[in-house]
Amino acid sequence: MPRFIGGTFVNQDGEEYISDEQDLAPGERHPFISCIDELYRDLTYANENLYVRVINLLCEFTNLSTLTCKNMLLTDAIFGAIHFLEHLRALHIDNCVLPSRQTEWDHSELPITELTLLNLRRRIRRQDFHAHHPPHFENDLEPALNLAQAQTLRTLRVDPTADVFGTVFRDPTSSLPPLELTQLLVERRRIVMGEAHTHYSADYTPPDRHVYRTIMRCPNLHTLVVTQPFGQQTPFPSANLQNLVNFKGTPEASLLIAQLETVECISILWNEAGTQALNAISTLGKARQNLKSLAIECGQWDFEILIAVTKFFPELRRLKITFQRKGPDETATGMIGPHYLTKCPHLHTFQLLEAPHPKAVFSYSSNPPNMEHGVPMRVVQRQAKPPPTLLPSSAFTDNPYLFDPTFDSIEEEMRDMIIPWNRYCKSLRVVQLCRSWRMNRGFEGGVWKIEKVRESEYELPEDFNI
Repeated sequence: MPRFIGGTFVNQDGEEYISDEQDLAPGERHPFISCIDELYRDLTYANENLYVRVINLLCEFTNLSTLTCKNMLLTDAIFGAIHFLEHLRALHIDNCVLPSRQTEWDHSELPITELTLLNLRRRIRRQDFHAHHPPHFENDLEPALNLAQAQTLRTLRVDPTADVFGTVFRDPTSSLPPLELTQLLVERRRIVMGEAHTHYSADYTPPDRHVYRTIMRCPNLHTLVVTQPFGQQTPFPSANLQNLVNFKGTPEASLLIAQLETVECISILWNEAGTQALNAISTLGKARQNLKSLAIECGQWDFEILIAVTKFFPELRRLKITFQRKGPDETATGMIGPHYLTKCPHLHTFQLLEAPHPKAVFSYSSNPPNMEHGVPMRVVQRQAKPPPTLLPSSAFTDNPYLFDPTFDSIEEEMRDMIIPWNRYCKSLRVVQLCRSWRMNRGFEGGVWKIEKVRESEYELPEDFNI
């Protein structure tokens, strides 16, 4: 927390206290600063002594293999701890603020094999707090971005705030990606509830040639996620991806990647402005009927999608369909197994899910970015209750039942629904119809049992587990 923004702090004893050392009256402060102050007013922050103590305790866990830094200020002390932990293999940095560079770090010798860089945030310079000076953001992210230089890296996950492609890997002669890199995930930027989301010049916008140039220099890629739409003048480097097995991207990209015979799992992202899912399935099916795993995001549930999938992909082992709104009703869901899944005799996992909605109650501003003060930004505002578009249409995460509240439990209801599928789907072992629970059985004829689903933020998408 910057010293001149007030807030609630926590000391080493766990006691909370309020600090309000602002030297500018509300009318003298820049509107952007006032907006941030408003959004952060309900949060608590570690004071300097507590921060130092936590970092010192962290270094005592000498056998630590996984470290997640979330909602933190990444000071030199954090980077020092990262270098001190000799057994660290997985490092996740999410929604963290990076101050100005203090120490030069050589991350190339770090032993980490998995790196996540999401929602990196810049710090506002103190002199720009005044209303008469439009705020400028410190743009020095190199201490964090250079973590991608670790030569043992096998999995790299980034979003547009972590432009390693235009900085770390930009020079094709002197900055090669790690030779052991097998999983590259370029994700969409996730909205963090309660944050003021500023658009920075360093955020790469699709399509970006640096992303594709980096992909061309990663011949050992086994898994690739590219959420950017392809530009018409940007040829996809399929010739350089002869080891690719798993791919996730837009419908247009999925059709291009289908040319590779090595690809077994494809996840198609919903793109409102791109090729419709139904057209993509039809074209993809004609080229790759032997696909083992298919995941599809669609705006609205349509039985035509399921009909097309079971027609064109009879060899599927795993099928996942995610819809944004208006899912099938109880009668239609019960028909899925006997009428459609039976056409895929090898299918062992079926998931039909509503897309996740924000846990907190917020809405996004639909207005264009505010340029009045020279800082393009979108503000996530609080609401008293969820808008209608966020209300569940069928099964939802926290519901104790799917469709019928007269059942004693959701397990009883789900078992009653899928037991009739046994006759038609003998290979089926896992069925998931809501985000929190799924049914599984160990063998044909086995009893269907319910299991709690615990989704991890940083694990590889399960769509790729055949």
